[in-house]
Amino acid sequence: MYFSKVNWRIGNVFTKMILVVALMFSFTVSLAQPASAATVVTYPSYFGTSSTYTLKVDSTTVRVARQFDYSFAQFAYSGTATFKVTASENITSYNISPHSYGIEATVNGKELTFSLPQAESRYLVISINKLENLVIMADPIETDRPSPNGGSVKSINDYPGVDKSGGKLMTSIIQQAINDANARSGGGTVYFPSGIYKFSQLEMKSNVTLYLAAGAVLRGSSDVNDYDFSGEVFPAANIRIVGKSNVAIKGRGMIDSNGTTLTTGDSGPNRENIIRSNKSGGGTKPNNLTFEGITLRDGTTWNFRIQDATNVNIKNVKIINNVNWIHGDGFDLVNTSHAVVDQCFGYTGDDVFDAKSSSEEPMTDVVYKNSVAFTESAGTKVGMQGQASVSDIWFQNIDVIQGYRGVSVDHDQGNGVWDDIHFIDIRTERIFNNGTSGQFRTAPILIWTAKYGSDEVGPVSNIELTRVSFENTRNFQSYIQGYDSSSKVSNVTITDLTMNGQKITSASQGLINIGSNTSNITFH
Repeated sequence: MYFSKVNWRIGNVFTKMILVVALMFSFTVSLAQPASAATVVTYPSYFGTSSTYTLKVDSTTVRVARQFDYSFAQFAYSGTATFKVTASENITSYNISPHSYGIEATVNGKELTFSLPQAESRYLVISINKLENLVIMADPIETDRPSPNGGSVKSINDYPGVDKSGGKLMTSIIQQAINDANARSGGGTVYFPSGIYKFSQLEMKSNVTLYLAAGAVLRGSSDVNDYDFSGEVFPAANIRIVGKSNVAIKGRGMIDSNGTTLTTGDSGPNRENIIRSNKSGGGTKPNNLTFEGITLRDGTTWNFRIQDATNVNIKNVKIINNVNWIHGDGFDLVNTSHAVVDQCFGYTGDDVFDAKSSSEEPMTDVVYKNSVAFTESAGTKVGMQGQASVSDIWFQNIDVIQGYRGVSVDHDQGNGVWDDIHFIDIRTERIFNNGTSGQFRTAPILIWTAKYGSDEVGPVSNIELTRVSFENTRNFQSYIQGYDSSSKVSNVTITDLTMNGQKITSASQGLINIGSNTSNITFH
């Protein structure tokens, strides 16, 4: 230790020696003090335990469950935590995504250890050797949990006949609780404590919040006779919001569609959304919808379909799905305006963050940001449905861990005019091989108007790609092209595009095919 500008006036050598020893001892003790530990909150889990992984976060054991073909763990923490993943075999190779987190890990036999500070939410996909993936969904600590019974909040347990084991169908009791909350002056909250509540389909009402505490699971019935699957394409949903306002679903619990039990094959019958909104028959749009903290599981078509709505806030919502489901989309905002999707995660078979216009309602002012995607389809996308106008759409700060497209503007179903679409700080790590021909060809970047059916096709203009990167394009080609002169792709500005570690300043350098019916495609 070096002390400058200090005038020591100690009269004898012995005193000096004592002082030096004391200072050295004090310094040693201060170095030995551990950094303050993170706060870790575990969640109850009712899924089968993984035989491949265990997890400790600081000194807390977090249960690792298994589903489909991967393992997953959920919990909350604050501060900086040390993660210790123990695999079923000695670790010879590993990958921790997103790479943008900048995680540095150490390996000791079967153990993989790393530290990570919380930052609103942390979503990890870890691969070790050739074992199944491990998905970690780490929430921030919850700060606004309501009391089970207080004021406008009523616990579902207050209703006679409630079964928390998942054995009895609870649809009618839950629907009655929703109706009662709606009838209270100013609305109310239905509180679900930890437990499994079997249900089929529910209709939300205005001014009602469903609060799912950590460990609370609304699990879809496995009996197809409990559902109404009549109607148009994709009519069914576990939770429907039809022309209602001031609706919220919050908490750290889960809505488990359990959809796999109701259908067979990639596109079999009886497939359903988990949450869906629509305007009413009289044309009233759902308004002021909030979804925060919850997890959605095992929807067999578009998991989260918010359609015809205005003023929508989706934050810290997780979707964990079977990647083999065709149409198993994540966060689909359809003809919805003034919406924000923030700090969300999707592990799905189809498009994760997608803005669509499948009806006549115009769509504007939509933001997807600060989120993570893992898919066998597109990570960030507008389309392909395009019957209405689309404008002012933003994708910002999104990690696409895997996808057959990182950035996609896919206009081939409808003649709506699309304009003012932005992709900023989109980072794609791995390109999934979905083939090199047809409507669903693999392409790191795809911006096109195309015709694959009888629909008319509309134009696309004013597209921004800024600081978009691909770690390894695997030599797949990208496409920018228009279908005809009335459906051109124009005014595409590409700034700071990086592919395979190299800055791309021309189309040929990035294997980007600029087709016909395009104009003003510029690189900076």
